[in-house]
Amino acid sequence: MNTYNAARLTEIMALAGKSVNSITGIEMAFSEPDAGPLFADQNFKGVQLACLWLEAQTGIFEIRTYPNDDGYGLSVVEISREQLIKQSQQDSDRKSIFRHYQLTGLELGEILRVRTENDDLGAVCIVHLVFEESTVSIVAGEIYDDGHDALRFCKPDESLLLFVDPDEISRVSWYQ
Repeated sequence: MNTYNAARLTEIMALAGKSVNSITGIEMAFSEPDAGPLFADQNFKGVQLACLWLEAQTGIFEIRTYPNDDGYGLSVVEISREQLIKQSQQDSDRKSIFRHYQLTGLELGEILRVRTENDDLGAVCIVHLVFEESTVSIVAGEIYDDGHDALRFCKPDESLLLFVDPDEISRVSWYQ
């Protein structure tokens, strides 16, 4: 693992012990058919995001991707409330492929553990945030509409895929 990827891993591991109040982000549609953007699919129990924010008692942490040679890795940066407001403003056009997202229905609280998975180059490509009663997993990946009414899951890629059931990651057929 090179020093750059090692620094990203250190940033990610520092999330352990943070008490998270909410998980929000900018959701990105899988495709944009004539009827409007497609944000949900029966074959995917997760969310595709352009960016993700963890609002904790000690600050706001943005999880994002960065290019890493032939792939993408995950990183964390602390941002201000003003930056969050500015970044979360979006086009009010109902046909936009982006919309505000807030994770609901899960007990959050303190991140008890952070588990990571790296690619062959050492970049963190999957982060598992383990809470007392749930685990939220984030993959550096993207979903594409294959043009035949099916979704193509790619990793690593430049967007974020959020899974509220980590077992779903292994059930997906991934394209490299």
